[in-house]
Amino acid sequence: MTHGFFDDEYDPLAPIADVSDASCLPRSHPGGLAEGLVDDDEDFTGDHGVSGGDGIVRIWLDGDHRLAKVRVSPVWYERLQGEETLEDAFGQAFRRAWLDVAAAEEPEGPVCDEAWLAGLPRPTPTTTRAGLAAVHEQLGRFRDAAAQVAATPAPRPRLTVGRVEGVRLTLDERGHPRTIAFDQDWLDDAQVGVIVSSVMAAAGKAYEQYVPSTDGRRAMLDRYRSEYRLLRAGIHRMYNAKGRA
Repeated sequence: MTHGFFDDEYDPLAPIADVSDASCLPRSHPGGLAEGLVDDDEDFTGDHGVSGGDGIVRIWLDGDHRLAKVRVSPVWYERLQGEETLEDAFGQAFRRAWLDVAAAEEPEGPVCDEAWLAGLPRPTPTTTRAGLAAVHEQLGRFRDAAAQVAATPAPRPRLTVGRVEGVRLTLDERGHPRTIAFDQDWLDDAQVGVIVSSVMAAAGKAYEQYVPSTDGRRAMLDRYRSEYRLLRAGIHRMYNAKGRA
Protein backbone atom coordinates (compact mmCIF):
# COMPACT_ATOMS: atom_id res chain seq x y z
CA MET A 1 0.00 0.00 0.00
CA THR A 2 1.24 3.47 -0.81
CA HIS A 3 0.61 6.56 1.26
CA GLY A 4 0.61 9.18 -1.45
CA PHE A 5 -2.23 10.80 -3.30
CA PHE A 6 -3.02 7.63 -5.24
CA ASP A 7 -3.42 4.62 -2.92
CA ASP A 8 -4.91 1.15 -3.32
CA GLU A 9 -8.29 2.58 -4.37
CA TYR A 10 -6.84 4.33 -7.42
CA ASP A 11 -7.89 2.98 -10.80
CA PRO A 12 -5.30 4.05 -13.39
CA LEU A 13 -7.82 3.45 -16.18
CA ALA A 14 -10.54 5.63 -14.67
CA PRO A 15 -11.03 8.87 -16.62
CA ILE A 16 -10.18 12.14 -14.94
CA ALA A 17 -13.12 14.51 -14.86
CA ASP A 18 -12.95 17.92 -16.46
CA VAL A 19 -13.92 20.34 -13.70
CA SER A 20 -15.06 22.86 -16.28
CA ASP A 21 -17.99 20.55 -17.02
CA ALA A 22 -20.85 21.60 -14.72
CA SER A 23 -22.49 18.19 -15.26
CA CYS A 24 -19.95 16.78 -12.78
CA LEU A 25 -21.74 18.62 -9.98
CA PRO A 26 -24.50 17.07 -7.84
CA ARG A 27 -27.95 17.78 -9.19
CA SER A 28 -28.80 19.80 -6.09
CA HIS A 29 -25.99 22.28 -6.65
CA PRO A 30 -27.32 25.72 -7.61
CA GLY A 31 -25.74 27.03 -10.79
CA GLY A 32 -22.40 26.42 -12.39
CA LEU A 33 -18.96 25.89 -10.94
CA ALA A 34 -18.23 29.51 -10.20
CA GLU A 35 -21.64 30.54 -8.92
CA GLY A 36 -22.06 30.93 -5.18
CA LEU A 37 -19.07 28.77 -4.31
CA VAL A 38 -16.47 31.23 -3.05
CA ASP A 39 -16.94 33.87 -0.40
CA ASP A 40 -14.46 36.67 0.23
CA ASP A 41 -15.08 36.52 3.98
CA GLU A 42 -12.55 34.59 6.02
CA ASP A 43 -15.09 33.36 8.57
CA PHE A 44 -18.44 31.76 7.85
CA THR A 45 -19.83 31.63 11.39
CA GLY A 46 -22.71 33.99 10.65
CA ASP A 47 -24.62 31.80 8.19
CA HIS A 48 -25.84 28.23 7.95
CA GLY A 49 -23.77 25.18 7.22
CA VAL A 50 -21.13 23.26 9.15
CA SER A 51 -17.56 24.45 9.56
CA GLY A 52 -14.25 22.67 9.97
CA GLY A 53 -10.73 23.77 10.80
CA ASP A 54 -11.96 26.66 12.98
CA GLY A 55 -13.89 28.16 10.08
CA ILE A 56 -11.38 27.51 7.30
CA VAL A 57 -13.92 25.29 5.50
CA ARG A 58 -17.70 25.36 5.51
CA ILE A 59 -20.02 22.86 3.85
CA TRP A 60 -23.74 22.49 3.26
CA LEU A 61 -25.76 19.29 2.72
CA ASP A 62 -29.01 19.10 0.80
CA GLY A 63 -32.20 17.29 1.80
CA ASP A 64 -30.69 13.97 0.74
CA HIS A 65 -27.62 14.64 2.93
CA ARG A 66 -25.44 15.16 -0.14
CA LEU A 67 -22.76 17.78 -0.41
CA ALA A 68 -24.50 20.79 -1.95
CA LYS A 69 -22.15 23.70 -1.37
CA VAL A 70 -18.59 24.37 -0.19
CA ARG A 71 -16.69 27.43 0.91
CA VAL A 72 -12.98 27.74 1.64
CA SER A 73 -11.33 30.76 3.21
CA PRO A 74 -9.24 32.68 0.66
CA VAL A 75 -6.37 32.64 3.18
CA TRP A 76 -6.84 29.06 4.38
CA TYR A 77 -3.11 28.31 4.15
CA GLU A 78 -2.35 31.10 6.63
CA ARG A 79 -4.94 29.92 9.14
CA LEU A 80 -3.88 26.28 9.45
CA GLN A 81 -2.63 25.48 12.94
CA GLY A 82 0.50 23.40 13.54
CA GLU A 83 0.44 20.29 11.34
CA GLU A 84 -3.22 20.75 10.37
CA THR A 85 -4.00 20.38 6.67
CA LEU A 86 -6.86 21.43 4.43
CA GLU A 87 -7.84 17.76 4.32
CA ASP A 88 -8.16 17.82 8.13
CA ALA A 89 -10.42 20.87 7.97
CA PHE A 90 -12.70 19.18 5.43
CA GLY A 91 -12.71 15.97 7.46
CA GLN A 92 -13.82 17.82 10.58
CA ALA A 93 -16.65 19.49 8.67
CA PHE A 94 -17.74 16.13 7.22
CA ARG A 95 -17.87 14.56 10.70
CA ARG A 96 -19.81 17.46 12.20
CA ALA A 97 -22.32 17.40 9.36
CA TRP A 98 -22.90 13.68 9.81
CA LEU A 99 -23.43 14.14 13.56
CA ASP A 100 -26.17 16.64 12.72
CA VAL A 101 -27.75 14.18 10.27
CA ALA A 102 -27.58 11.35 12.81
CA ALA A 103 -29.16 13.52 15.50
CA ALA A 104 -32.01 14.49 13.18
CA GLU A 105 -32.68 10.84 12.34
CA GLU A 106 -32.26 9.54 15.90
CA PRO A 107 -35.18 7.19 16.63
CA GLU A 108 -35.34 8.46 20.21
CA GLY A 109 -37.11 11.55 18.93
CA PRO A 110 -40.78 12.22 19.71
CA VAL A 111 -43.45 9.72 18.69
CA CYS A 112 -45.52 11.37 15.99
CA ASP A 113 -48.15 8.84 14.87
CA GLU A 114 -50.95 11.01 16.23
CA ALA A 115 -53.65 9.28 14.15
CA TRP A 116 -52.91 5.94 15.84
CA LEU A 117 -52.59 7.48 19.30
CA ALA A 118 -55.87 9.38 18.89
CA GLY A 119 -57.76 6.11 18.25
CA LEU A 120 -56.75 4.41 21.48
CA PRO A 121 -59.53 3.01 23.69
CA ARG A 122 -60.28 4.18 27.20
CA PRO A 123 -58.22 2.54 29.94
CA THR A 124 -59.94 -0.52 31.42
CA PRO A 125 -58.45 -3.65 33.03
CA THR A 126 -58.81 -5.45 29.70
CA THR A 127 -57.22 -2.73 27.53
CA THR A 128 -54.47 -2.26 30.08
CA ARG A 129 -53.55 -5.94 30.09
CA ALA A 130 -53.65 -6.05 26.30
CA GLY A 131 -51.50 -2.93 26.00
CA LEU A 132 -48.87 -4.11 28.46
CA ALA A 133 -48.73 -7.52 26.78
CA ALA A 134 -48.16 -5.86 23.39
CA VAL A 135 -45.39 -3.68 24.84
CA HIS A 136 -43.55 -6.68 26.34
CA GLU A 137 -44.00 -8.72 23.17
CA GLN A 138 -42.56 -5.94 21.03
CA LEU A 139 -39.68 -5.43 23.46
CA GLY A 140 -38.88 -9.14 23.11
CA ARG A 141 -38.81 -8.80 19.31
CA PHE A 142 -36.46 -5.86 19.56
CA ARG A 143 -34.10 -7.73 21.91
CA ASP A 144 -34.10 -10.79 19.67
CA ALA A 145 -33.32 -8.64 16.64
CA ALA A 146 -30.51 -6.88 18.52
CA ALA A 147 -29.00 -10.23 19.50
CA GLN A 148 -29.23 -11.43 15.90
CA VAL A 149 -27.46 -8.31 14.65
CA ALA A 150 -24.74 -8.65 17.29
CA ALA A 151 -24.12 -12.27 16.29
CA THR A 152 -23.94 -11.52 12.56
CA PRO A 153 -20.69 -10.12 11.16
CA ALA A 154 -21.21 -6.68 9.72
CA PRO A 155 -20.58 -6.44 5.98
CA ARG A 156 -17.42 -4.64 4.95
CA PRO A 157 -18.21 -0.95 4.46
CA ARG A 158 -18.55 -0.07 0.80
CA LEU A 159 -16.68 3.13 -0.02
CA THR A 160 -17.28 5.15 -3.18
CA VAL A 161 -14.55 7.35 -4.62
CA GLY A 162 -14.93 10.35 -6.91
CA ARG A 163 -11.83 11.78 -8.60
CA VAL A 164 -10.99 14.85 -10.59
CA GLU A 165 -7.59 16.37 -11.19
CA GLY A 166 -6.04 17.13 -7.81
CA VAL A 167 -8.90 15.88 -5.63
CA ARG A 168 -10.17 12.51 -4.44
CA LEU A 169 -13.38 12.46 -2.34
CA THR A 170 -14.65 9.30 -0.64
CA LEU A 171 -18.24 8.56 0.42
CA ASP A 172 -19.03 6.08 3.18
CA GLU A 173 -21.58 3.27 2.88
CA ARG A 174 -24.42 5.71 3.63
CA GLY A 175 -23.33 8.09 0.89
CA HIS A 176 -21.98 10.69 3.29
CA PRO A 177 -18.69 12.50 2.51
CA ARG A 178 -16.06 10.71 4.58
CA THR A 179 -12.59 11.82 3.52
CA ILE A 180 -10.93 14.04 0.98
CA ALA A 181 -7.38 13.94 -0.40
CA PHE A 182 -5.54 16.58 -2.39
CA ASP A 183 -2.56 16.23 -4.67
CA GLN A 184 -0.15 18.52 -2.81
CA ASP A 185 1.60 19.81 -5.93
CA TRP A 186 -1.76 20.65 -7.46
CA LEU A 187 -2.99 22.27 -4.22
CA ASP A 188 0.08 24.50 -3.95
CA ASP A 189 -0.84 26.22 -7.22
CA ALA A 190 -4.66 26.07 -7.05
CA GLN A 191 -6.77 29.15 -6.43
CA VAL A 192 -9.63 28.94 -3.93
CA GLY A 193 -12.27 28.91 -6.67
CA VAL A 194 -10.58 25.98 -8.39
CA ILE A 195 -10.28 24.09 -5.08
CA VAL A 196 -13.97 24.54 -4.36
CA SER A 197 -15.18 23.66 -7.86
CA SER A 198 -12.91 20.60 -7.94
CA VAL A 199 -14.24 19.38 -4.57
CA MET A 200 -17.79 19.71 -5.85
CA ALA A 201 -16.90 17.97 -9.11
CA ALA A 202 -15.26 15.09 -7.22
CA ALA A 203 -18.38 14.82 -5.06
CA GLY A 204 -20.54 14.73 -8.18
CA LYS A 205 -18.45 11.90 -9.62
CA ALA A 206 -18.76 9.96 -6.37
CA TYR A 207 -22.53 10.39 -6.23
CA GLU A 208 -22.84 9.16 -9.82
CA GLN A 209 -21.24 5.86 -8.74
CA TYR A 210 -22.79 5.50 -5.30
CA VAL A 211 -25.03 2.49 -4.66
CA PRO A 212 -26.91 2.44 -1.31
CA SER A 213 -26.02 -0.32 1.09
CA THR A 214 -28.29 -3.37 1.11
CA ASP A 215 -27.57 -4.14 4.78
CA GLY A 216 -30.99 -3.86 6.41
CA ARG A 217 -29.90 -4.71 9.94
CA ARG A 218 -29.93 -1.15 11.25
CA ALA A 219 -33.26 -0.41 9.58
CA MET A 220 -34.74 -3.52 11.20
CA LEU A 221 -33.57 -2.48 14.64
CA ASP A 222 -34.87 1.04 14.18
CA ARG A 223 -38.26 -0.33 13.12
CA TYR A 224 -38.59 -2.61 16.14
CA ARG A 225 -37.41 0.14 18.46
CA SER A 226 -39.89 2.63 16.99
CA GLU A 227 -42.79 0.18 17.30
CA TYR A 228 -41.85 -0.52 20.92
CA ARG A 229 -41.72 3.19 21.72
CA LEU A 230 -45.05 3.79 19.99
CA LEU A 231 -46.72 1.12 22.11
CA ARG A 232 -45.26 2.61 25.29
CA ALA A 233 -46.49 6.03 24.23
CA GLY A 234 -49.92 4.52 23.65
CA ILE A 235 -50.10 3.18 27.21
CA HIS A 236 -49.03 6.56 28.53
CA ARG A 237 -51.58 8.38 26.36
CA MET A 238 -54.41 6.09 27.49
CA TYR A 239 -53.92 7.15 31.10
CA ASN A 240 -53.00 10.79 30.55
CA ALA A 241 -55.28 11.99 27.74
CA LYS A 242 -57.37 15.02 28.69
CA GLY A 243 -61.00 14.35 29.41
CA ARG A 244 -60.55 10.67 30.19
CA ALA A 245 -61.62 9.28 33.50
